[in-house]
Amino acid sequence: MVPSLPLPPRGGADLRNWENVKGLLSLGPVAVFGLAGGSEEPPAQAGIEVWRTSRDPALGRRIELAIGSSEWPEGHPSDAYYSPEVVRELEEIVRTFEPDLVVLEVLWTHHYIDPLAKQGMPIVLDAHNVEGPLAIDMAAAAPGGREARLRRASLAERLVKIESAAFERADQIWVPSERDAQLTAYRYGTTAPIEVVPNALDVDSYAGPPAGDGEPLRATDPTVVLTARFGYPPNAIAARFLVEEVLPRLWERLPSARLQLVGSDPTGFVRAAAAKEPRIEVTGPVPEVAPFLARAFAVAVPLFQGGGTRLKVLEAFAAGTPVVATRKAVEGLDLMEGTHFVVAESADEFAAALEALWTDQARATEIAARARRLVRERYSREVVCRCVASAIRRLEASARVSVSGGQA
Repeated sequence: MVPSLPLPPRGGADLRNWENVKGLLSLGPVAVFGLAGGSEEPPAQAGIEVWRTSRDPALGRRIELAIGSSEWPEGHPSDAYYSPEVVRELEEIVRTFEPDLVVLEVLWTHHYIDPLAKQGMPIVLDAHNVEGPLAIDMAAAAPGGREARLRRASLAERLVKIESAAFERADQIWVPSERDAQLTAYRYGTTAPIEVVPNALDVDSYAGPPAGDGEPLRATDPTVVLTARFGYPPNAIAARFLVEEVLPRLWERLPSARLQLVGSDPTGFVRAAAAKEPRIEVTGPVPEVAPFLARAFAVAVPLFQGGGTRLKVLEAFAAGTPVVATRKAVEGLDLMEGTHFVVAESADEFAAALEALWTDQARATEIAARARRLVRERYSREVVCRCVASAIRRLEASARVSVSGGQA
């Protein structure tokens, strides 16, 4: 068997995509095809035989306009991810590469399930979130008047129907946590078989740059970091909460505290706040988040909406940086409050927790060390490789039973 054709939605694979690709590489050669953007140069990774991005020149712009949009009177923003040119390109790759398996990344690629299934290969849908229920929750909590809320609610209901149909049409579904598996079964009932493939990362790559004594560099002033793609509404809300609610309270306790918002698509609000206040820094996109995490004394993750599991939390753990987070922010991760992270739900609780970590370095170090051990044991690259291999073996076994008419 040659697992192949992971299909990330926007060219260069994000962290979960890439770790799943490595899980597939443990089983055979892989072809990686992206819809738009990303590097045209393949990574220095043995086993990647195809590394391509669609030649459709308009696709990337359509995807950018669709991300986060609530202005779709008919259909759904995922319609912008579909291109007849992509279908032709995939048919060409299937013909020349002859894969045994296709992995489609995220629900937004659902339009490609049927064209690829016609080629006679099993289709895995790697669902980073259970998107339908999440969209309903976000629509109900979104700001705006009645008409805007109704538009968002209508769009969310359409997404539920899309997700339900996609989860039935694929041959196997990957979700990042047991909670997501249970939510999928509860919300949709009959689906393709569900496998838990946790978010994972290369833990060693997050070690901070050494100082002169061989120890990682750490902040000499209380720097708090949030890493995120801020175009995603829950992340934008979290950033605003830190700026508006947490920082004023934290400055009463630690006047020299700084906030770094690290990642792409920062909102106009946080950019304006950083322009007025030198203790706030907005970096925009960065090549690596590890250096920022390594130099921070804490990561604050005040998420109140969202789904899946939070790579930003795992990245902080891997970097050895203590995390203060809401319970929603660590949902789906197998963590203990006070052992692996410090819980906070209100602005006052965030400010108090951050001050306590800064003033009690021994406790902060212990929490960070326990979290780093946990991420290595349960969310490392080795773990995801085993999960991917097990999921594919079960898919193969199911296919053999189906072909033999139910006889194993």
